[in-house]
Amino acid sequence: MHYYREIETYKIIGICMEVHRNLGPGLLEVVYKDAFRNRI
Repeated sequence: MHYYREIETYKIIGICMEVHRNLGPGLLEVVYKDAFRNRI
């Protein structure tokens, strides 16, 4: 179970970093949230 959470956490952080890298800094949280949802 712990290993599964580690893999999921790694994937989520990777998606967040990709979204931020593509959109850049300084946007509203809702923009990042929507992009994250679309990526999943």
